[in-house]
Amino acid sequence: MKKIILLLFLLHSTLLISCGEPKPIPNAQVTTGNSTSLTPYQMGSNWEGNLEYSTRLALKDKEADVVPPNSKITISYDTPPKENTLELILWPGQYTGTAFERIKLEDSSFTVPAEKGTYIYSFNATWASGDVTYWLKIEVE
Repeated sequence: MKKIILLLFLLHSTLLISCGEPKPIPNAQVTTGNSTSLTPYQMGSNWEGNLEYSTRLALKDKEADVVPPNSKITISYDTPPKENTLELILWPGQYTGTAFERIKLEDSSFTVPAEKGTYIYSFNATWASGDVTYWLKIEVE
């Protein structure tokens, strides 16, 4: 009887350890060269098997962050992603269309255009638990 109780205890302990708390989705921080914080909107993830996604149309009613022309923007996370997985995309059609342009990042940073206007960016990175997509709505003035 003692062996059965010990076996059940060990099995229960193993299950508790292997079914730990899910890892939280990493939070993105986006700043300008003068340390002004911008608002990243989490619009999608495939995290620990849970898939959630929104289109950039969800940004239509969101306020744009205003930045000067040619501002340097830096993306970081509270938990670093896997190396070389951060990608940035500019969506020229703003809320519709499928055309996009990949933007080269240098040290997780990029420069906004010199031309005034509203720009929609998405950025995605990967961790051991999955990937997360954030969106930025930037007004260059």
